[in-house]
Amino acid sequence: MHVTVELECDRDLAFSAFTDPAMFSEWLGVPVTLDHGRFAATLEWGTRIRGQFEVLVPPELIAIRWDFDDDVIPLPGRELTAYLRFTHTDSGSTIEVHQLVTTAEQADFMQLAWGLVFGRLATGIHQAG
Repeated sequence: MHVTVELECDRDLAFSAFTDPAMFSEWLGVPVTLDHGRFAATLEWGTRIRGQFEVLVPPELIAIRWDFDDDVIPLPGRELTAYLRFTHTDSGSTIEVHQLVTTAEQADFMQLAWGLVFGRLATGIHQAG
């Protein structure tokens, strides 16, 4: 499963939006902790997200292991793996997430979840940068 977002900013800024805790918090709209490659945040409706950067190749690739906890899916659940690829474009940059999934239902859910994240990023990156 993959989701793409086009941004009107350079690839370095897009990459920093995920690796700088102040920027991450600003565009996501909730506090994000980021310490030694481990990140965590609680969304405004209570879902807790946490994970770890497994691979960082600035400004091209972030590989993460992550999971989340809400009223439906408790932690520690299954860890998820995602790859975020950052590409330079003539008008700015593109981020494409490749989220590993095991079922069509999970793919549908992840499509919506990453769409929400990328929507917030596209709206908030200029305020955060």
